[in-house]
Amino acid sequence: MNNLTVKTDSRRGWVVVSAAFVGLLLSFGVLVVYTFGVISSAMSAEFGWGNVERGTLFAALSFPGIIGGPLWGLLADRIGGRRVVILASILLAIGFCFIVLIPENRAVVYLYFAILGFIGSGTYPPPYASVVVGWFQKYRGLALGVTMTSVGVGAAALPPIAAILTETYGWRLTYVFFGLAMLIVMVPIIARFLHAFPDLELKENNKGQVPAIEKKQSNLLALVKEAFSHPKTWILLSFAFFSGAVLVTVVSNFVPILQSRGETVLQAASYQSVLGISLIMGRLCIGGLIDRIFAPYIMAIVVVLAAAGLLSLYSGSSAGIYIFAAVGIGLTIGAEVDFLGF
Repeated sequence: MNNLTVKTDSRRGWVVVSAAFVGLLLSFGVLVVYTFGVISSAMSAEFGWGNVERGTLFAALSFPGIIGGPLWGLLADRIGGRRVVILASILLAIGFCFIVLIPENRAVVYLYFAILGFIGSGTYPPPYASVVVGWFQKYRGLALGVTMTSVGVGAAALPPIAAILTETYGWRLTYVFFGLAMLIVMVPIIARFLHAFPDLELKENNKGQVPAIEKKQSNLLALVKEAFSHPKTWILLSFAFFSGAVLVTVVSNFVPILQSRGETVLQAASYQSVLGISLIMGRLCIGGLIDRIFAPYIMAIVVVLAAAGLLSLYSGSSAGIYIFAAVGIGLTIGAEVDFLGF
């Protein structure tokens, strides 16, 4: 085994993975998106909102990330993914804590959450992934898989927690608790343990191997340009965009949908936890299946299962239907990233 493999696939790399796991577990995408149904229900009760206002709020949260994501990415190229996630996490946590001060004014609420959405896009997976991949060669895929599993863990654990906090303390203090958890737990962990691979040491000790790495990096732009010249790339991107938009919208409204069927907030949040568990299974198990079976066949089955689950939500109201829908949606979200990789 060469020096590069020893250094990159080391125990210290798994410490970095653990830190990234915690960071993503308490990131914007998990804390806000997967608890949105619970918290927006409490907001609707306070403000007298309906589905239109709730949908507008989710749009205000989501669309700034389209701009913020690339901008945070450019900043990560300059100062590193670690500094980006620390900065964005601190700003987001402060934003959560000050949410108690916003007035009951619809425009102000939309604007405030839009700002949170922009800041929160700096805590999305890419900056974490850029740090994690530097520590691994042989086990890079496994390291990324473990890191991304944190999203499923958060999707399973946080909805019931948010439901209990919201019913006990209200939605504003729930966000304050999220902010404090980030400042007290998450930020210190990523600041202490989420370190990029020491490239200078790599260059000094592995001079014969660095040119190959640098050559791969220099060819990345050419590979991207070539990929975007093929129609299949645009088909895959279209699939990812539209399926992702539909599934995220359903996830954000899963709790309100079940509430409209007579379920309590905590009961609905518990069903959404099934979705999170299924997301983990989709990420781990579907990835293994597409190593052995033609990927489009597997994804077609998963998408049909998700579609059947969505349709079942509008055809009946029972525990079995809710679980079936949650499993189908969760498997599809979890499998989507693995599928795009093929």
